[in-house]
Amino acid sequence: MSVAFDFNVVGDSAMFVFSDTGKTYMINSSHANWDTIIEKLHAGDYEGLEDLLSVRKKLETYATGVSEVEIDDGGVKYNGHYVSNYLTEKMLSFAKRDLPIKPLVNFFSKLMKNPSSRSVDYLYRFLEHQNMPILANGNFLAYKAVDENYRDYHTGKVDNSIGKQVDPMPRNMVDDDPNNGCSKGYHAGSIEYAKGFMKRGGHLVIVEIDPENCVMVPHDCGFQKLRCTTYLVVGEYEGLLDNDYDNRKDREYYESLDEFDAKCNGEDDDCDSSCSCEDECVQEQIDELEALISDIKYRIVNEDLNSEELSTLTSELVDLQSELEELQE
Repeated sequence: MSVAFDFNVVGDSAMFVFSDTGKTYMINSSHANWDTIIEKLHAGDYEGLEDLLSVRKKLETYATGVSEVEIDDGGVKYNGHYVSNYLTEKMLSFAKRDLPIKPLVNFFSKLMKNPSSRSVDYLYRFLEHQNMPILANGNFLAYKAVDENYRDYHTGKVDNSIGKQVDPMPRNMVDDDPNNGCSKGYHAGSIEYAKGFMKRGGHLVIVEIDPENCVMVPHDCGFQKLRCTTYLVVGEYEGLLDNDYDNRKDREYYESLDEFDAKCNGEDDDCDSSCSCEDECVQEQIDELEALISDIKYRIVNEDLNSEELSTLTSELVDLQSELEELQE
């Protein structure tokens, strides 16, 4: 069957006009099917070309069952509105490489129910940076250090036994100020973060968190932890620390933990007892802030933002630059 269309390819951009359907497609090399489309053009094989140009044909099967998420030629929609951020770009990138994106679709659906704009914009980037896995159901895994009785170190009252869903905290009782490192809310984070708070005889547990329940990623401790309203304890991580305490290096490590003095401000419900690590984390904080600032500047220059989005990003940029200047003093 012949395909009636005209096309023009210039560098990394191309335009296609189909006379039979009346549709025009303008794409660039970031398109999910760019490589396949160019190969078909070189081969003179135009069958199915319009389906390849339509991102929907490539991705719609992954969004099945998630009614509020749509993926079409314009990008990713949530409840009918296009969303453009690092996560949606990653979803399209996964599709281009034929990687499964169902976990990302489910994660995106849950994340968009989160009332925090900052969480929506930065949570996925945080998880990717800290190598924290996303599950098929859209939740993600994080890590937490607890005592020998599976209780939190700060109060000794929060039960972190395997299979336990900790009692949910009202969201407005969890501190959403990123400048407060140790404050109200349940804390979990990367393996490195959890390892830093392990004490002799304690446990490192794996917790499952719904992105809708995430409140804030504080700036201290190298952006390695987050605060949330609840989590489910799903297992115990056993491969991180060497249990041979007779080893001199291990003894010194655990003794240093015993001597580590942390000061927490406020009456929080689950503030880790060793989270005063500002002196050790300053450079990591600087690096993370510089990365966030660079990302925001890129978005301001390169993305088609409306006035509200531009105002929000500009305000965040000013805040981050102010924090960076304070750290560098």
